[in-house]
Amino acid sequence: MVLSVLADGANYDYLIQKHIREPGHGGVQLLVGTLYSLLHRLESDGEIRSKWDAKTGRNRKWHELTEAGDGVCKQWSISGTNTPSVSVSCSRILPVN
Repeated sequence: MVLSVLADGANYDYLIQKHIREPGHGGVQLLVGTLYSLLHRLESDGEIRSKWDAKTGRNRKWHELTEAGDGVCKQWSISGTNTPSVSVSCSRILPVN
């Protein structure tokens, strides 16, 4: 789910959490602590990169998809594997036939 949000462009924590609640991204109520742990793991795995920026007038940590993260999305979408954390996340990137 996080990867699909970031496939639409860079976002910060609160906006990622807000988008994940939307039906098109899974409609999941993700707790902030869970989101932070997930973002940290995705960054450690090289699927996202993060940086601090104040472009919104506030210093926020922005996250964006890396080429590796995009590849993971495409791989799961093409295989049709029902792994909710990845395949549902990537359904907005590639149509699954």
